[in-house]
Amino acid sequence: MLESGSSCLFVVLGSSIELHLFPTLQDKERAVGPSAFTLICSENGFYDYLRDCNGEIVGLRFSPFEMETILDYATPLTYTYVDAKRSYVEIYFRGHKGTPVPGVADQAFGDDSLWRSDVGVYALQVGTTVLTQRELDSLMPLIARG
Repeated sequence: MLESGSSCLFVVLGSSIELHLFPTLQDKERAVGPSAFTLICSENGFYDYLRDCNGEIVGLRFSPFEMETILDYATPLTYTYVDAKRSYVEIYFRGHKGTPVPGVADQAFGDDSLWRSDVGVYALQVGTTVLTQRELDSLMPLIARG
C-alpha cells in the first residue's frame, strides 16, 4: 500500500477517465498500459481535490498558470467541467459533474505535471500529500489495475 506522501495520482484524460497511483514520478517518460506518455511541463498550476458532502474525494480542480491547451482539450470530455473565464478544469472521478462541491480547498501546487501520450491523450499528475490515508484508501476502487 502506498502512503499519501510517497505517491502521485496520474489521471489519464481519455474518452473515459483512468486513474493510476504511482510512486512520485521523476522521469520524463512513463508507460501507462499500451501508451507512452511524455512530460510536457511541471509546476504549471495549482489544484484542489474535490470532496462531496460526506468528505469523499470525487475529483479534482486544476488551474493552469500557462498552457491553457489543457482546458480546450478537456472541454468535450463527459466527466469534466471547464470554466475558461476563470481558467480551470474540474475532473470528476465519481459522476458529480456540474454539481457544486463545497468544502475544503487544498490549493496544492509544486507537484503537478502535465503529460501527453504518443496518440495525443493528456494526463495530469498531482501529488497526494494533502490527502489523509483514509481519503487515499477511498480512491483505491477507482485506480486502474495493471
